[in-house]
Amino acid sequence: MLGKSRAAIWLTLGILGILGLPGVTSLKTRAQAPSTQPQCTDVEIEKNIEQLDEDDFESPVFNALVACGAKAVPALINALKDEDWDVRVNAAEALRGIGQEVKEAVPAFINALKDEDPTVRFNAALALGYIGQEAKEAVPALINALKDEDPDVRSWAAFVLGRIGQEAKEAIPALINALKDENPTVRSFAASAFAASALGDIGQEAKEAVPALTNALKDKHRDVRSSAAWALERINQGAN
Repeated sequence: MLGKSRAAIWLTLGILGILGLPGVTSLKTRAQAPSTQPQCTDVEIEKNIEQLDEDDFESPVFNALVACGAKAVPALINALKDEDWDVRVNAAEALRGIGQEVKEAVPAFINALKDEDPTVRFNAALALGYIGQEAKEAVPALINALKDEDPDVRSWAAFVLGRIGQEAKEAIPALINALKDENPTVRSFAASAFAASALGDIGQEAKEAVPALTNALKDKHRDVRSSAAWALERINQGAN
């Protein structure tokens, strides 16, 4: 498990930055600082990829790959299949940092959602969230991720389905079930999926969630209650 504090932080950042997803901005800003401008040749990118097994997302190597943007995407996608879990984790984190430029990585992220390491799965889901609606082909994999053994993966899978919006309406029954998850952060993310996206505007399908969301208003955790209230408001607005 990645940890309650990290999941809670991402819930706050995700909800407050629904459209901008500020984590991407901060990573890119840091990576593109004048003192860290990289040489984005194929040779340099591969050299940096080789060092991902010993560096983390605070390192110059990581920052260089993020700053290279789309040029580094093919090599980073390939690195998601590396035998070394450190490489996979850092490659997924770098792709997340690059943001919407990684649309071509959606199939690789779908595969990464099945990785044996929960941090890889978490970063794959997180990256799909930055891609948003254009990650619609990942909906079935994200629905499956709602059953992941790691609550942080389940949480972010729920939120990403909300980001995808109407193209994810097949996920509504699974999201309703997630409102009963044993983990409160998962329940908060599941409720926010209805509140923070077009899922609250798709009519009858979204109305199916009203009883579960109404019940969530009695949840002992404030974040769950707040997200449920917001979701009910959104669904009501969509119905009028």
